[in-house]
Amino acid sequence: SVRSFGSPVVPCAALHPTADSGVGNLFPHFWRVFRWMLPGYIIAHLGPLLLLRPQAFVRKPLRGTLGALLGAARTSSFQGTYVVVFMGTLANL
Repeated sequence: SVRSFGSPVVPCAALHPTADSGVGNLFPHFWRVFRWMLPGYIIAHLGPLLLLRPQAFVRKPLRGTLGALLGAARTSSFQGTYVVVFMGTLANL
């Protein structure tokens, strides 16, 4: 069972005045976190390729770039999902 700690510090209506619940704000939070994390993860995925395997990148630049972009999108999606699950859990307590 979930232990109750009394009323929340800030009521949901004060945090989300235009929504019936905080759950309606989850996708915008996902998208915000995804866009915020993506540039850093693009660098994190392209950096090792360019620094440690430059000859492989020169031979197949499209494959390396698409692989880095896909990896960055996958990692950013994971981070966005983590934030949404965490916030959704807090909204439903």
